[in-house]
Amino acid sequence: MFTLVRSVFLAVAKYVWILFLSLVGIGLCLLALGGMLIAFNQTMEKVVGRLAQAPAGTWEISGFQGVDRLALVGDSLIFSGHRRDEIVDCYCLYAVSLSDGQILWSTEGIAEPQIDRYRKEHPESSRNPYFLPDFISESTQTIFTFTGIYETLYALNSVDGTVRWQTAAETYFVEAETVLVVDLQENLLRLDPQNGSLLWQQPLPPGSTFTMLYMEGGRVYAQRYFLDYIQILAIDPLDGSILWEQKARTVSWTPLVMTEDLLFYAHLDDRGTEPYLTALDNQTGAVRWKVQFPEKLFDRPELKLVEGQLYLLSELVKDDQGQSILRVLDPASGKVLWSLNEDQTGGDILYQVQNERVYIGTAQKGLLALNSESGDVLWQTALPAAATYLEAIDETLLVGMDESEIYAFDIHTGQVKWKNAADLYLSRGNALFEGTKKYLVVRQNILYTAGRSPLVRAIDVQTGSDLWTWSHNNWYAYIPGATYGLGLVLEDRVFILGSDGRYSAPGFDRILQIKVEP
Repeated sequence: MFTLVRSVFLAVAKYVWILFLSLVGIGLCLLALGGMLIAFNQTMEKVVGRLAQAPAGTWEISGFQGVDRLALVGDSLIFSGHRRDEIVDCYCLYAVSLSDGQILWSTEGIAEPQIDRYRKEHPESSRNPYFLPDFISESTQTIFTFTGIYETLYALNSVDGTVRWQTAAETYFVEAETVLVVDLQENLLRLDPQNGSLLWQQPLPPGSTFTMLYMEGGRVYAQRYFLDYIQILAIDPLDGSILWEQKARTVSWTPLVMTEDLLFYAHLDDRGTEPYLTALDNQTGAVRWKVQFPEKLFDRPELKLVEGQLYLLSELVKDDQGQSILRVLDPASGKVLWSLNEDQTGGDILYQVQNERVYIGTAQKGLLALNSESGDVLWQTALPAAATYLEAIDETLLVGMDESEIYAFDIHTGQVKWKNAADLYLSRGNALFEGTKKYLVVRQNILYTAGRSPLVRAIDVQTGSDLWTWSHNNWYAYIPGATYGLGLVLEDRVFILGSDGRYSAPGFDRILQIKVEP
């Protein structure tokens, strides 16, 4: 009997031991498999380069009826913000700490006495001071800002916002160590950027309605508009002496375009009827070439120099209707290399030039790629909506459309590589006249989008997949018609602007900083 019990016990123990070893083996296999999955996941994270979860907001500031011109200065965020209360009603400059969003300084102290004085002098007017961070000098820690309520240029200490110096100004130009000012008596002044002291003064012909200042190739240029003509002055930056001048009948306000040797501008003939594009010698002011166009200009032309070619986009009168036409010219001779108009493109023209290709989007839902030298069509395709945003990144052309997906096309074939259903706020007027930087920004092969949908997205340019999304439904109660924008996109953080749509004028009334994995 004992022998039988012992045999049964040993048999049961043997099977229990085998079962235990089997379970241990299975456990070890599962651990190995888990390790492999973790390693695979880490590898995929490295391939993607970002975590596919929404970044966390670190701070937000509110109480503004408009926010504009965000800039990074050291450890501070500088922006122009509109606040309104019993004392202050202006677009003032604000500096906030990157670490916690606390306001470090503002120009409200400068604005308050101006507002009080202006309201007493002009009780019927609703004008307010408007401060913008127009130029920031990192080396001298100086911010240059202008307010038109009393036409004053301020040089502010970027650390604490104190006024280093100020001067009356009709218009101004700041670049590197050069500060140029046209004062209220129509004198051109060059000032020391450190303390505002006068370096030289040059009286200008009186009666101008508007002046634009430029600096190119070691020379200063003043583009002055009068009632019926334009004046261009070349000025020595060392002593202010006028080197040469040219006059012509004005076509409309069009900025000058310059190379090292030539200056280009659009104008009319002496009768004010026929449009011309003229190139001047930068050194002497002599006319190098002049091209007359057969049609009358209907609206201000847009002139750009891109990849060594001149692009002239203008509205022409045809059968009492405005029509867009794009001309491409050789800057050395003025020869028209090729042109396109609405009859060929089917609508208003939006274009971008990159790597000897011209990408054109039209209001009639067309997209074309052309050779920039010849104008030959390389490929064309139809779009589901009118293009409002074009940007070529490496081998990919990004196309944004209002209330539609973002499309990515192969730049060689025009084939769709991917599309992403981001709901953008990119009406054609918004894109052409207000710009798209508030809603579409590309940084390091990542496309950041914002708009009317409840998501801000970071999209991989190569694949079209979302690297992360951030929902603003929880920021504050989402209101139909609200818009969200991209105030500033840096390598490790994004500043999101939010507007709840309560104000008649477009604007953003909150700023949220979110941190992104570097």
